[in-house]
Amino acid sequence: MKSIFAVIFVIGLLGSGLWWFAGKRHEEIAAQRVAAEQAAMEADRAAKLELYGEAALAKEIVWSSSGLGMLTLEDGTGSRPYPGAYVKFKYAVKLKDGTSVDHTGKPTEARIGQMIPGVSSGLQQMNAGAGGRFSSFRQNWAMEVRLTVAFRPMQD
Repeated sequence: MKSIFAVIFVIGLLGSGLWWFAGKRHEEIAAQRVAAEQAAMEADRAAKLELYGEAALAKEIVWSSSGLGMLTLEDGTGSRPYPGAYVKFKYAVKLKDGTSVDHTGKPTEARIGQMIPGVSSGLQQMNAGAGGRFSSFRQNWAMEVRLTVAFRPMQD
C-alpha cells in the first residue's frame, strides 16, 4: 500500500514539475514573440525614417503590413475599384533621392492586379476623383496618384 502511495506521490511531483516547466516555457516563448514584434516595428520605423525622414511618422499616413504607406491628398466621391477592374489615373514615380523615374502627363489606363502590387492595393483604397501619395519603404519608391476615372468592368 505504501508503494502505491509513493508511486502516486512521485507521479504527482512529476506532473506538477512538468506543468510548472510548461508554464515557464510558455512565458519564455511569449516574451520572445513580443521582443521579435517590437524589433520588427523598430526596424520598420527606422526604415521609414531613413527613407522619408520625420514626415513618414505623420498620423495622416496609413501604413499597411506590406510596407505601403498611403497619404490621402484629396478625397474622391466615386466608388472604389475592385480587383481586375481597369482604372484610369495619372501618376509620377520618384526614388527616395527625388529622382523622377516615370510620370504621365495625361491619364493612363491599367488593370488592378497587373501592376506593381503596392500600386494595385493603393488604388483599391481610393475613391474615384481622389488624389493620394503611395510610398513603399521596402521597395524604395514613392508615387503620387490622381485617380481620375474610377473603373470600368473587366472585358475578358
